[in-house]
Amino acid sequence: MKKHLKCLTITLMISTLVVPLFGCAEHTKSVDQRAIVNSKDLWNLNPVDVSARFIQMLGSKKQLELAYPDLDIKSMKGNIMPDFTDIDKLVYNVNNEIEKIEFIGARPSKMQTSIENPYKIMTTEGKEIEFKNPVAIEVDFNVKFKKEKKKLKINEGLNKVTFVLVRDENGYYKIASAYK
Repeated sequence: MKKHLKCLTITLMISTLVVPLFGCAEHTKSVDQRAIVNSKDLWNLNPVDVSARFIQMLGSKKQLELAYPDLDIKSMKGNIMPDFTDIDKLVYNVNNEIEKIEFIGARPSKMQTSIENPYKIMTTEGKEIEFKNPVAIEVDFNVKFKKEKKKLKINEGLNKVTFVLVRDENGYYKIASAYK
């Protein structure tokens, strides 16, 4: 009887140690850890890269892809984001006035501590949308105008702008607002 009880105890101990391992093995099988992610797709996940591309794409309709769509710019005090409702006019003005634009660098902004979390923005339809964990990035860029500026909210020479970025439904960063 003692031998039978000893075997039963050992079997029970082994099964309690081994059974959880089957659960772990099952979990790791469902995740493909060898999946290759193309590096060209990773820049959307980095707020500094999104900010740099936005600056470099000024004067192009592609900059619209990097900003949060349907944003009611007029509802945000101090926001200097361009009005994308007439993108053709914006692209014309930028291309007509700017000779060269150069991204210099970016760093975390001091504004990060004062941003509400969740970050709330109004859409052009009047709906309020909340985004968790916004990121504030201070961006430096250099601008050289072709002639005297007329319609743009940036200056000749060194410019500093703070972008507030939020994640869209795909997890990609989009620029929600910009402040000087």
